[in-house]
Amino acid sequence: MLVTSTPEQNVNVRRCNAPQVSIRVYRIVNIQYFMSHQLVSELTVVALAAFVFLWIVRLDIELL
Repeated sequence: MLVTSTPEQNVNVRRCNAPQVSIRVYRIVNIQYFMSHQLVSELTVVALAAFVFLWIVRLDIELL
């Protein structure tokens, strides 16, 4: 006997698998986040974002 799955069953399987995958990704991200120097990396990202923002604002003022 061949067991064929209907599209409805496929959707249900996908819905059941999605949370597990996201939890796995979340765990991996958490591990990498705590292993890295979290404060230093956060400050670096914030500093870079502020620098780029100020640079764009400065260019806009010069163009005006």
